[in-house]
Amino acid sequence: MESLIFEIIGIIAGMCVAIPSIPQIWRTYKTKNVKGLSLQMFCIRLTGGVGFAVYGRYLGSLTMIIFNGISALCSLTMILLILKYRKK
Repeated sequence: MESLIFEIIGIIAGMCVAIPSIPQIWRTYKTKNVKGLSLQMFCIRLTGGVGFAVYGRYLGSLTMIIFNGISALCSLTMILLILKYRKK
């Protein structure tokens, strides 16, 4: 029972980390406005997401793998949007 509680906490925490980027991705895609977005921040987030997904694999935690993978994918998407829409 205790491990189930911690798994639920992990799922909720993972959602809180992975999902908030989705509205920013959508807004950036629709407006094509990347002014004020930090490329460096999303690069660091991508590195962290991939790192924690690998660490989750080491621990055997599917929850860590999934949500950090989603977070890394969102960060990669934002990096690509920033590179595509920034003014040269």
